Amino acid sequence: MKGRLTSRLLPFVRQASCIMALSSLAGLIYALHQGDMARIAIGLAILQGVTIGLLLTALEIGLSIPPLREWMPPLPFSLSLVLRTMIYAAAIIAVNVIMRPHAIAASIDRGGEFIYFVFFSIAISFLLNFIVQTANLAGGETLMNFMTGRYHRPREERRFVLFVDVVGSTALAERHGSLFIHAFLDRTFRVLTEAVLSHSGEVLGYIGDELIVTWPEKKGAIDARALRCFCDMRTALLRARPKFEHEFGSVPCIRGSLNFGSLTIGETGAVKRAIVFNGDVMNTAARLEESSRHVDGGFVASRAAIERLEGVLPCELHELGNLELRGRQRAVEAFGLGYPSATGQLAHAG
Repeated sequence: MKGRLTSRLLPFVRQASCIMALSSLAGLIYALHQGDMARIAIGLAILQGVTIGLLLTALEIGLSIPPLREWMPPLPFSLSLVLRTMIYAAAIIAVNVIMRPHAIAASIDRGGEFIYFVFFSIAISFLLNFIVQTANLAGGETLMNFMTGRYHRPREERRFVLFVDVVGSTALAERHGSLFIHAFLDRTFRVLTEAVLSHSGEVLGYIGDELIVTWPEKKGAIDARALRCFCDMRTALLRARPKFEHEFGSVPCIRGSLNFGSLTIGETGAVKRAIVFNGDVMNTAARLEESSRHVDGGFVASRAAIERLEGVLPCELHELGNLELRGRQRAVEAFGLGYPSATGQLAHAG
């Protein structure tokens, strides 16, 4: 439990560090621009940056709480950027008023200086939010990898790959239309993503009604995270069942597969750069997911993945033997979940 809480908070720790560093730098630049070269002024500017970083991180954690996140409707990128910029700017100004009341009062008396301070705070808030929103849009890990050039040249990594498929969505789309199924899948993926974040996973992509998650070898093996994530996804959907029944009249079910091995990862494309994962591990995971529809429990994991996991497994497994997979000459030794699950059709309310 402690490990999972640490994993859930780790992205916020990184975000807090980034915000505190940028806020401290901005405070230092502002102090130097105002001619405050004294050590106490510089130290106060850095302290303000740390305080602002902690305050804004607390705000981000609050907004990420599942009930609040579900209550708040998703906003367009531009509108979200503007609203969050205003909130951030208000927080920055409030911290400065509390920590430097005399200096702020003096700048108000001088008029122009206070206006400059307000616009400076808004500009810094816009920069901070643009970074945060871009990270949310592209994925924090992906953005960091682009910035550091980690995969500018292709490299091999040993990774876990989890494929998760929403069962019966095609039939649901035929009955209710594309707009309905888009809203249904969006809500489903939002629920599933909570489990991904809780287990330090990285969302590789959404393909139709399918979600792909990946972990580096060590990160995914700890506490059997890669397998535990799928089990917690199903638990999260069970908890969200009443809301799905009320809003959609249908409850999502999922099936999936887990594989492990060496992947080639690298940047590709000219106009729209992307970090892509290639290799037999991905193809095999996709074929295992196809076979999961014929297996009790609706989940298939390769022996390579199960043997690499560490700690106590979150569920019982049973051997499936060697599975013949489409497009592969060699069979794959696999395991299934030790209990059945409703994965055939989406449940309908009423």
